[in-house]
Amino acid sequence: MKPVPPFFLGLVLIFWGWPTDLVLAGVIGGVILESAHLVRARWDFTDTEFNRLWDVCALIFLGVGLVLRFSEDLTSAPYRFFQWFPLIFFLMALGHVYSSRPFVPLKAFSWFLRRPGAEGGDRPVAFGWIYFAVCLVSAGATHRQDPWYYIGVAVLSGAAFWVNRPHRLSIPAWITVFLLAAAVGYLAQGRMQALQTYVEGRISKLLIEFSQRGFDPRRTETSIGQIGEIKTSSRIVLKVKPDAGPVPPRLRFSHRPLMYGQ
Repeated sequence: MKPVPPFFLGLVLIFWGWPTDLVLAGVIGGVILESAHLVRARWDFTDTEFNRLWDVCALIFLGVGLVLRFSEDLTSAPYRFFQWFPLIFFLMALGHVYSSRPFVPLKAFSWFLRRPGAEGGDRPVAFGWIYFAVCLVSAGATHRQDPWYYIGVAVLSGAAFWVNRPHRLSIPAWITVFLLAAAVGYLAQGRMQALQTYVEGRISKLLIEFSQRGFDPRRTETSIGQIGEIKTSSRIVLKVKPDAGPVPPRLRFSHRPLMYGQ
């Protein structure tokens, strides 16, 4: 896979900042990363230095998760967590673009591959494209239902696929296949929204049940809005007659048998 061309990371960071209300962070981060194409100085990172840089990102990942867990509402914390992914892994992206090496070794992302004798740890990874995809996915971690988000994702992902397209495929055929896939994805997103709503409800309920310790008087769950079984017939099947006195407004079961009549 080819390295990320100029302006790709800057544009995707600005795009990420638009739906997440972090435009300023996206602009500043994009300018810093794109400045690498103007600065000739590079850091000669070793494998160990890449390992340490990723370890710092992992610690930031855990720290942000813990802070959001205890400072945000349980239903909004996962959204905020995913939205901050480009900031959490920004140091790794910064080290990658300012490194003299075009790729990052695979063992930087795995402690198991760092062990002596482990195979496959030196395999090159195009972290720039991974960070590009992370920004696109994180931009969708919002409650907004804006068609411009899908258009932006289609344009940016199309540009990324265009740079890495197989040359054995003709340009008209590639454009046709991509436009067809984009159209099918746009038509299918309505179904995905219904699935997302269901999954979000289940996840929120599981998080509440997992974190709840005893009874919380500030929280409650009701069945308001839940539609029950609707009676479809007005036909009287049974009537209840009391032994004595008027018919009670509410019936209660007891050990005494009730008398039924037509």
